[in-house]
Amino acid sequence: MYRTLPALIAALLLGLPTIAAAAGSVQLPASGQTTCYDSAGDLRSCTGTGEDGELRLGVAWPSPRFVAGASTVSDGLTGLIWTRHANAPDPNPAPPFVCPNAEGDMSWQQALDHVACLNANSYAGFTDWRLPNLNELESVLNAGSPDSSAYLSANGFGPEGLATFVQPSAYWSSTSDASFSDSAWDVNFLSGDYPWSSVKIPQFAGLDTRGVWPVRGSSNGAVSLPQTGVKLCYSPAGAVVGCAATGQDGELRKGVPLPEPRFKRAASGGIAFDRLTGLVWTTVSRTPGVGSPPPAGCAVDGSEMEWQQALDHVACLNRSGYLGKTDWRLPNRIELKSLADYSKGAPVLAGEHPFSDLLSGDTFWSSTSDAAAPARAWAVNLVDGSIFATGKSTGALLPVWPVTGPDLTAPALAIAGGDLSVNVPSRSIGGTVEAGAAVTVALNGAPPAAAQVSGGTWSCTVAPLAAGQNSVTVTASDFSENRTSAALGITYLLPDGKILGGDAVTIADALWALRIVVGLETATSQQLLHGDVAPRGNPDGRIDLADTLLILRRSVSLETF
Repeated sequence: MYRTLPALIAALLLGLPTIAAAAGSVQLPASGQTTCYDSAGDLRSCTGTGEDGELRLGVAWPSPRFVAGASTVSDGLTGLIWTRHANAPDPNPAPPFVCPNAEGDMSWQQALDHVACLNANSYAGFTDWRLPNLNELESVLNAGSPDSSAYLSANGFGPEGLATFVQPSAYWSSTSDASFSDSAWDVNFLSGDYPWSSVKIPQFAGLDTRGVWPVRGSSNGAVSLPQTGVKLCYSPAGAVVGCAATGQDGELRKGVPLPEPRFKRAASGGIAFDRLTGLVWTTVSRTPGVGSPPPAGCAVDGSEMEWQQALDHVACLNRSGYLGKTDWRLPNRIELKSLADYSKGAPVLAGEHPFSDLLSGDTFWSSTSDAAAPARAWAVNLVDGSIFATGKSTGALLPVWPVTGPDLTAPALAIAGGDLSVNVPSRSIGGTVEAGAAVTVALNGAPPAAAQVSGGTWSCTVAPLAAGQNSVTVTASDFSENRTSAALGITYLLPDGKILGGDAVTIADALWALRIVVGLETATSQQLLHGDVAPRGNPDGRIDLADTLLILRRSVSLETF
């Protein structure tokens, strides 16, 4: 039987391959910006600028991104399905309209009621339309276009000859403003300002009414959009109400749930990992922070600066290896805005966030230029979560919050080779691992135990082994919670005296053991596993006279083991 053990072990190893898993619940999309501009708004070469147009980070857009049907348009990036008619469609293409306020802007509650009316009338054959939440609505903006409404209208939205193109104005989302619950967030498809908080009940006719653009489906395309964080529902006046059948963001909660806790701070401090996006941020948001000596030649503590100075400051941090890294960058507007949890206010960050020196009114530079007025760049206000453009050299002086990642590379892990059949109930295993990673070892599906890690090696004693085959899973995880798992099988054979591999212990086994003792034979590893029967229950790693006598007694039925 022992001759089959190598094949069994090989089968275990082949059945449990090394598996890598990347961190982060979502991957952010690219912003769409592919050109670069200096502080005066003039085009320049992107090389070495650190601008969004150079780095183009995020999931690339498919081409074509939008595919139009008769009444709907599918987004190949997010998987969402939009009405092709992008401004309050109606089951009737012309008056009299079935749903109130069709073909026009309306208040927030009217917008929710309008979408409910579309569902009641199976618009385009579907009954699951909704008012998009804030993340869904802003996902179709193109930071590379000076007018997202024109870009969208030229890419599938709006049948020719009909006034149903994307409007160059604001559209409602279903997301209430947590700080001012009598307001809701909207997105402007002309200027690209998003989000902006507008009152739900217009004070004057025509004021604070917005467009309505229904959506359906789930964001299961090349990217999956996160939830906004909102879990409550509100009346137009701002009172908390039950969510059932409201159609509000707080009821539907579309998207990937926000992790809890969301952020992981490094034990050594200085950086924090975002479990939602995989990005790594400095824990001092006004880097390098008041009271923290700046690297040589870089801006002084907590500086507020012009946009080009912000790009230069990040380059200086990289030259200095700030916090041990040389790949910091000024975040693009999607990355910076991804920090927002819209269930919060002042700041719009998860309650347990690890970031220091966030001052009231803190707004930060992004690396994304305003394509409509490229002498301006986009900035994100993390007190309320709004985004706006300001002059690169003539507007606000803003702080710098560097980011790196996402680190999507799983740590290297290997298990050292060796004999995987043992005759004792424990086994020391080890191997190599990427420096800085933690290693855990799980035996037969039990909770994992921490292994010893020293530099680039790891080791662990696996015990207690069960008789027969044992499955061992080794997992390495880095700071960004990327994981690599590898597996091996360990077969624990209780010593049985069957040195020659027969079905029963015979005198021939005892004679072979004696030949090993007197040096006429050399024990193979398999013979040692079976023949090392003494001391009973605690093999000593050799076949000696004590083993021979026990095997002989077993062969004539004077001994059992």
